Amino acid sequence: MGGTTFSKYTTDIDSITSEAKTGWQGGVFARVKLKKFYVEGDALFTAKPGQFRLNAGNQTVENDLKIYTVDVPIMAGYKIIKTKPFSLRLFAGPVMTVNVNDKITTSINGSEVELQEDIQLKGGTSWAGTVGAGVDVLFLVVDARYFINFSDWSNVSTYSLNSNGFMVNVGVKFF
Repeated sequence: MGGTTFSKYTTDIDSITSEAKTGWQGGVFARVKLKKFYVEGDALFTAKPGQFRLNAGNQTVENDLKIYTVDVPIMAGYKIIKTKPFSLRLFAGPVMTVNVNDKITTSINGSEVELQEDIQLKGGTSWAGTVGAGVDVLFLVVDARYFINFSDWSNVSTYSLNSNGFMVNVGVKFF
């Protein structure tokens, strides 16, 4: 399974604006089916870039984020339409996210700078939720998912950092 992600990071500070960025993901999935119901587990390596900007007087401070995670969603689903070559599905569930690598680049008025206090993201596990719809046609799988992170990513005590976004995946079923 592989696809495109559209991630946006938000803070609880009104003067900081953020911009959605395009990333990618790839991995494997498995389903356990019981008639029209199913449970699906995925293991996905995901690139979730982002950017936020602070305009302070005559200075613009930009932070570019490059975040790589391993996402493990466990979703319960229901097949609304189920015919032999085609099915339409709805699903939702929790997502365990492990931050495996991150880098934040800061620039002021377009020039990259080194900060005295390094802004780091929390490592370890965070939690998110996902909801979406999918189509299966013969052996092809297409999913569209919305995700929202429930955990604070920031390691800075003065603000919180969360992410949400949209994913589109295409996969192949082997049986």
